[in-house]
Amino acid sequence: MKRIFLLLGIYFYLLICLSVPAFGEISPQILSMFKEEIESARNICNLEILNSSYAKFNFIGGFADGKYKLKRYKIKYIQGHIYQLNLVFEKKKGILKYGQKVNMFFWYFRNKIVFLTPKGKRKFILPDKAIKIEKTATGYKVITSSQATNIELPLTNGKIYLKLMVR
Repeated sequence: MKRIFLLLGIYFYLLICLSVPAFGEISPQILSMFKEEIESARNICNLEILNSSYAKFNFIGGFADGKYKLKRYKIKYIQGHIYQLNLVFEKKKGILKYGQKVNMFFWYFRNKIVFLTPKGKRKFILPDKAIKIEKTATGYKVITSSQATNIELPLTNGKIYLKLMVR
């Protein structure tokens, strides 16, 4: 009887030890169980580009030179804190409309952002959210506010002037 308990004990011990990965290792089965959460965390980019952003282009012909307003933008997650930024600018000149599309990559983590431009990398540190504490009749109220950051990025035929805000 003691032998059976001893063998069962060894069997369960080996079963538990062999099925649990070593400390610090995560099995693919566990990762697959959290796949939805991992994907949603990767796609979170709390940057907002304000409508007051614009670009100045200087083309060779000169007919479409000038200031272009930001019409729309899209931020797409690539991998490992790297994103692709797609910008669409538009300029109206009389009855004519001129449009320009700009695509660039950037790395963003916490309060640091690095843009990859045709003229090299541009590094920026974004300001932290401002915190204000107000006393009310029932206690205290914490108010956080974001500050806009002006960023100038060079292009081959002009410059982009982005106003970024951390949500």
